[in-house]
Amino acid sequence: MKVVPSRSRSTVLPFCGRTDPPTRKRAPGSRQHPVAGVFPGLGSRAAYQDLGRHLLDSGSPAVREVYRQAAQAFGVPGRPEKLLLIPENLPAERLAQQAFLGAAILVHSLALEAHLRDTAAKSGVPLHFVAYTGESFGIITSAVASGALSVGDGVEIARVFTPLMLVAAEGAVPDEPVAREVAAYLPESLRGRQLVPEPFHVVALKGDPGELAGTLGEIGKEFPKVDVEIHKFYSDRQTNVYVRRGVKADFDELMARFPAVRAEELKKPTNFLAHSGRMGGVREALGRFLDAKGIVFHAPHTPVVSNHGAGLLTTAEDVRTGILAITDEVMASRETAATLADLHPELVVELGLGEKSVQLLNDNDIAAPVTAYTGDPTDPVLRVVKQVDVLLAQLEKLRESGDRLDDRHLDTLRDLFRLTSGNRFGEEYLFQNMRRVITEEMFRARRDAAPAFYELLEVFQHTHRHRADIDAGDGELVLRARLKKELTGDRPGEVYTELRLVDRAGRVTDRKLATTGRHEVVVVHFDRLAYHSQAAIPRQQALFQALRHDRPALFRQNDCYLEGSDPVGWLAALAASGAAPPADVVALHDLYREFGTGLDLEAALDRVVSSLTSPELPLVSPAGVPLWSAKDVAAATRGVFLDGALDTGPRRIHLNGNCRILALGSAFEGVDAGPHRADVISISSPAEVRTTGVNAALDEFEDHCLLSMTVENEKVLRYAQSRRVLSGTVNAYLEIGERVLGFGNGGSESMTIFLRKDGEDRTTVRKVLSEALTTVSWNPDGRGVMLPPFAKARKQAEYLQALPESVRRYFPEVYDIQERVIPVPPHLRTDGTTTRKEVIYEMSYVPGEEVSRFVERNSPPPAVVARLYEQIFRVLNREVHTVNRVPAPGETLDVSYFRKIEDRLALCRRTAPRTFTPELLDTERIVIDGVSYLNAPALLARFRAHPEYLRILEPRFHSLVMGDTNTENIKVENSVPLLHAQWLIEQGAPREEIDAALAAITAESVGIRFLDPRAIGFKSDGRDTRDDAMYDNKPWHNSIGHYDEIHYEQFTLRVRTGAGRTPRVDIGFVAGNPYQKSYGVRDVVARGEDVDPAAPRGMEDYFATVMAAVHRDDPESRQLKDPYWLIRFVFMMGTHFTAMPPFHFQSELDGTLTDTYQAQRRPVAIYCEGVKWLNWALQLLTGERTEFLGVPVPSLAHLERPHRRTTSAGHTRRRVVPGQHTPRSPRPSTRPAVNARHTTGHPHARQKEEG
Repeated sequence: MKVVPSRSRSTVLPFCGRTDPPTRKRAPGSRQHPVAGVFPGLGSRAAYQDLGRHLLDSGSPAVREVYRQAAQAFGVPGRPEKLLLIPENLPAERLAQQAFLGAAILVHSLALEAHLRDTAAKSGVPLHFVAYTGESFGIITSAVASGALSVGDGVEIARVFTPLMLVAAEGAVPDEPVAREVAAYLPESLRGRQLVPEPFHVVALKGDPGELAGTLGEIGKEFPKVDVEIHKFYSDRQTNVYVRRGVKADFDELMARFPAVRAEELKKPTNFLAHSGRMGGVREALGRFLDAKGIVFHAPHTPVVSNHGAGLLTTAEDVRTGILAITDEVMASRETAATLADLHPELVVELGLGEKSVQLLNDNDIAAPVTAYTGDPTDPVLRVVKQVDVLLAQLEKLRESGDRLDDRHLDTLRDLFRLTSGNRFGEEYLFQNMRRVITEEMFRARRDAAPAFYELLEVFQHTHRHRADIDAGDGELVLRARLKKELTGDRPGEVYTELRLVDRAGRVTDRKLATTGRHEVVVVHFDRLAYHSQAAIPRQQALFQALRHDRPALFRQNDCYLEGSDPVGWLAALAASGAAPPADVVALHDLYREFGTGLDLEAALDRVVSSLTSPELPLVSPAGVPLWSAKDVAAATRGVFLDGALDTGPRRIHLNGNCRILALGSAFEGVDAGPHRADVISISSPAEVRTTGVNAALDEFEDHCLLSMTVENEKVLRYAQSRRVLSGTVNAYLEIGERVLGFGNGGSESMTIFLRKDGEDRTTVRKVLSEALTTVSWNPDGRGVMLPPFAKARKQAEYLQALPESVRRYFPEVYDIQERVIPVPPHLRTDGTTTRKEVIYEMSYVPGEEVSRFVERNSPPPAVVARLYEQIFRVLNREVHTVNRVPAPGETLDVSYFRKIEDRLALCRRTAPRTFTPELLDTERIVIDGVSYLNAPALLARFRAHPEYLRILEPRFHSLVMGDTNTENIKVENSVPLLHAQWLIEQGAPREEIDAALAAITAESVGIRFLDPRAIGFKSDGRDTRDDAMYDNKPWHNSIGHYDEIHYEQFTLRVRTGAGRTPRVDIGFVAGNPYQKSYGVRDVVARGEDVDPAAPRGMEDYFATVMAAVHRDDPESRQLKDPYWLIRFVFMMGTHFTAMPPFHFQSELDGTLTDTYQAQRRPVAIYCEGVKWLNWALQLLTGERTEFLGVPVPSLAHLERPHRRTTSAGHTRRRVVPGQHTPRSPRPSTRPAVNARHTTGHPHARQKEEG
């Protein structure tokens, strides 16, 4: 016998990482269907009555051949109708009846198998049997079907089996020929002896596997096998036993002591005890019969699955043993089912009547769909299989080149749902096949199929998921389904499902389902496991890893979090998150169990938290909100162990949505989910994870997750996660008649959605600015630079609508503007606010790619980026800044720069008072990356105290400005010239080829376009916007200002502050990040190094060249009209960064803000960048710097003084010689600060440190 090694679910769903699965190409009609055939046992004989001649007269040559050979062996040659199961063929004698029934049932089952193969071939459904098996007697039929026995030999064995068993059991030999025939083969010792002296009850014991095993152990202690004997291991949850009638009362009394196990009588007491150890003599007799009759066994052409143990019967001797085992070996049906499952057939077919094998396989939770085949013309098996083939062929064709769905695709789905409606096999077979398609596609790293492929796949997923909500049997299909948050009405914040349906007549309707219980987030729960406290962590780790490996759909397109409800559970979640090595966590757990809290624990805790890394999956803090950073996890861990943060009250899980909690090893109770639902699925053992059918709730949830794995849901989830909101919130801004194409990656306070409305070919861009989506509490009545984002959106739309024709081609066209007030959900009304304002406008789609995303994706060399910058500035200077150009009226500095910084920083203080503290903002100096700088208030005081500085910094003119030239807001329609130049540079092409390729990068060739204008100017906004054109030099802030690296969190932050101390901030950028590869920024200004325009290595080396090229031969150039443009440029960069922090705060899912330096590291880093640039601007004004990135500072009148003079304080000053580095006092230093090391180890230097 060949033993088949067990295969886990991972062989079916192995693609849980980023690895692409192999693609299975299928030509229509060519797909082989692996099938397992199961033959019923004699327990189904009640169903074999008056069956007629439909198989014999079916016209199948294979069926007629089965009957011909059987009739020959049964002694009725040429009369196959004598083996039909009809009343007139039934003999009068009792044992003769049993002989006939055995032979006829075997023949009928074999005829069904032949009929199925013939019908499938004629229908164009190629079946490939991978194995046969049977229940008890069905093994004989399997031996014939597999080729191990001839039909005639099979009939001979089937004919004598039951009479032989009964004669041996009863001891007497009735006066029947068959009785005398079989008695002759019994051993001499058994003749005249009753092997079964009294009838036995056949009892099924049903219960939980653990309870059942314990009960069977007790039965074994109380009763000998002669009284109570196991004859069938039906499943993990059922074992069948024989109970002697004389001890039945005692047996019932014993079972009363085990209420968790139910005893159920299966049939009347009987003397027919197949699979009983007492029938060993019958086994010997059957063997003698086989030898005497010259019955020959062959190696099967198709394996037979053993019914007396695990594995396959692959040799002649294996099959012979399998047949003999029917007599006296326990029936191992659960192992039979497991072996079948390990073969991974596409379907399992019971080839017989009664459906008892179907029930057994379903009770054993076999993954493959199971059905019975009766040969009836209305049998749906082959029709379902064929129609699924049609669907799979259509999908395969659409995958390669499908732009649109047509009616035939939808009709295929309609036919399938109509055919499978109410048919368990049909539904399961359709779902299993589509499950393979979904997993193979959605676990790929790339979405490279044609659009229509995904559309048809999604129609199936949505329709199958909501088939109970629609009339799929009548042709209704779900074209689109979305889970959405209520924004308006009297139930804000609640979740519902919106469907778009199409009926069989093609009519489209929309439907709203009040599915308030649908999950929005998944939380994996860990705790101390009361019964396994010592092994709690490794036990739960094993369960968690099994979940991720064997059930990847649970995590693929869900918002997932980890949570511990007590200290041990917190440690288990910590290890599962990847934030700490499991060995360290287990060591800390052991110490905690042994000693509790104390100095030893604190020391061990310090060691663990000091080495924490950011979690792969966020943890839920004791306060109920997500933790994303190592420092926040460390603080929470200390709180759990040193402050008892998890010791009281129900566990808070406030994630602003319905939670599906996967409790590992326990029944989790006492959850505080706020106004939302928290539904718990308990998972107790790895078997529940590995095997379907063991945990029905987990299986159902996995199916729902799989059906929700769509391209659109994937896009929405990733975007929602980047915004720290739930998918339902994003979906709330979509109508059901719209298809999501993508999202804008930029926009600190806005949501940008690319969509296509049903019936339209154009792409529409929807921009949403809402108080509900902003972290900062802007004053709704704010004006100018303090205009709240929702009001700014209205101004942006007005700006775009009012653009003159000469520049309109560079910007999108606005279609529609909507303003509204929405209610705040009651649980989010933290400050008494009951409504929020929002503005939504739609505009044309500008094709192409945002410059910052192009850089991230391709990391082009700095020469390419510099050339692109040059073209961007040319368009702005020559097309935009020449519109509405007027002399600057003055006051620009105070209104547009100084007050903006002060107002915005005040807003930061109100938003995050623990982050933007006086210790960070109000000190005279601040140390950034080891260099001491003047802090923002001191800088503003310096600028305002010097009128000569203000005259230089005040712009010369105002004009139309784009206002926000962050490269996220600049697109290139054609990146080919950029990529060509990049390729030549990276290949080391000749200089002249590279120069030609760079020269080919022009505004026209790449198609420069602008998005998202600022629409706020100097005392102007909307259609009247005018401001300092210097503001449009912001592309430099993406590169040499590190904005891209900060915004996309390619950096680490460490902050140390304390009362009376100079704050220290260290910012480290992730080595090798895509922006660093492209920009090559070396921070030459901060480090006191030089640029190298002759051999440029990074963007800093190109600054002077780009700015000179932009203004070359331009009569309006800044060099001619604005000689101090360099100083104003550096100043502008500083003011921009210093005033930008409010747009970069991040809130949690429940709308709260985690007020720590680490959680709000982006606004802190941006503030520090602004401080540096403002210091550099001041140094240019004081003469401390005489050049900047290779551009010399022009002569400054206020520095042209006598060589030496006496100040009012008695100090002397030297005349500054242009071109020389002349220090002035007071001055910001660019040298590393003295004693700038971390000093928290000294008692007198108490500081607050986060980062």
